[in-house]
Amino acid sequence: MYKHLLLLLATVIALQVAAQKQSKQYFHFTRYTQANGLSSTSVNCTFQDAKGFIWVGTADHLERFDGSKFVYISARGTHTMPNDAVTQIIGVNDSMLLLNYGVLREFGIFNTKSYTYTPIKIIHKQAIWPRADYVVQTDHRGNIFLRITRYANILIYNRKKFQFEELGPVKAPYNWTINSMFIDTAKHRYWLSCDSGLAVYDVATKRVYSKHYNPMGWKVLAQKRLNEANVTMHIDHKQRYWIVNWPIYGGGSPILHCYDAERNIYLKDTAGWAASAIRYREVGNITETNDGILWFYGLNTLLSYLPFEQGIALHYSKHLDNYGIRYEGVRHVMEDRERGIWVSTDDGLYYAAAINYNLLNIGLSDGLEATAITPIADSTFLLNTWGSGIKLIQLKQDNLSIKNITDEKQHRNLAMNWFAAFVNTKEIWIGAQFGWLGIYNVAKQQLQEKYIPETQGKTIRSIIKTNDGVVYLGTQGGTIIKYTNKAYTTLFQCGTIIYQILADKQGYLWVATHDKGLYRIDSKSGKIVKHYTKSATAGLYMNVLSKLIGSMIIH
Repeated sequence: MYKHLLLLLATVIALQVAAQKQSKQYFHFTRYTQANGLSSTSVNCTFQDAKGFIWVGTADHLERFDGSKFVYISARGTHTMPNDAVTQIIGVNDSMLLLNYGVLREFGIFNTKSYTYTPIKIIHKQAIWPRADYVVQTDHRGNIFLRITRYANILIYNRKKFQFEELGPVKAPYNWTINSMFIDTAKHRYWLSCDSGLAVYDVATKRVYSKHYNPMGWKVLAQKRLNEANVTMHIDHKQRYWIVNWPIYGGGSPILHCYDAERNIYLKDTAGWAASAIRYREVGNITETNDGILWFYGLNTLLSYLPFEQGIALHYSKHLDNYGIRYEGVRHVMEDRERGIWVSTDDGLYYAAAINYNLLNIGLSDGLEATAITPIADSTFLLNTWGSGIKLIQLKQDNLSIKNITDEKQHRNLAMNWFAAFVNTKEIWIGAQFGWLGIYNVAKQQLQEKYIPETQGKTIRSIIKTNDGVVYLGTQGGTIIKYTNKAYTTLFQCGTIIYQILADKQGYLWVATHDKGLYRIDSKSGKIVKHYTKSATAGLYMNVLSKLIGSMIIH
């Protein structure tokens, strides 16, 4: 059992607590921006195709992500693709994507095999509001619908004619404005959130029902508080109604309801909703994952509902770190086939791996984040944190104990520490902020702190000991410091963050940096043997290299 837990804990390189103290954080986000090859940090949507590629709609055009690089997409043939914002990507079949150019109000079909683009016509009988938004949705039968703001009817896509038409039966009651549509695939119903309440088209009866016409006696339509200024809704796998509206009694703020129609009761699973409002917000979308996790998002909002927590948690980092997420607008949330979460925002594309329910999640009571974890023995680990010192974790059968080994008086300079590594069988060295080094004696369980002048006051980000017994320190300021014969000397300087140092069998050091690519340097002289950059090296897709694992590079 200890070996199993050791393996699980050793793979966890960072633990993070929630933005709010009352809730835990289960998602750690990786951010993709122009530094990673995206054309723009303004990202609107994503879609995963049958081959596993992630297609990304940015403020500029369509791009494809293969797991390592982003590729700009342009069309061949008669029709050219617009160089404008792609606001939605919908899969038509295994080789065709429907693209929504929302600003231009243009749609087209992009063939991923032939790389050709075919424009789509919109056939409408009524006048369209000049400021209308165009939103596309699909149902379980493969139908593709077009919803237009302040337009009474839902249009349907004709695949043969490459056009949207007013042939669909789904429409709102007279003089109602549709704000969003939810498709209930289990009961074959199309729910419309409208300015005047909820409306639903039932496939079996081929009729539209609302609070004004409810011969079936559906309880959700009879609830007054659920049928006023409706924005969006979702029916989850437990058949609970999640409804967001702006009722008069809400005092000018959106209200979230969780309603159990079968028992005719309002559930308390919305706990945390009010507290999660950090500023003015608009919640216009709800997405449910295969794990039953709900995501609520829109302007100034990204919230999640975890079934095992039974409450709403906010995802937002005021000061962006390595694992948080920052935004003003969240435009799309997608779950991929590996159950990872892709979040499209105005401040980049974010990815969070699926929750591993077998991992041991350690919460830090003071609300600060952990940065690394180092196995010491079969059931003992050293935990680095950024703000709450160094902690010793011990597993005894099914019990977990966490002990803070940093004393506020003796080790005040080690409160913010980044990385730890064995330098011999007895000592672990710990890199900390402002050029401080922690030295932990494993046998005696004693810790001391030491300032390294050669760091010039910069955080020690990487520590490595080579086979010849030499220790190398990499800093936030781009310096590599060599420790040998009880002396510290400056070996190398690159002027940017050094994320990691590795040594190869030939005695060379490989240095992963923030924005200057990868260096291979002579460990004795510090001279550059080879400098690998995006522009000069095939297969290197960016100059920000966060981690080296053997012969692998992680961007």
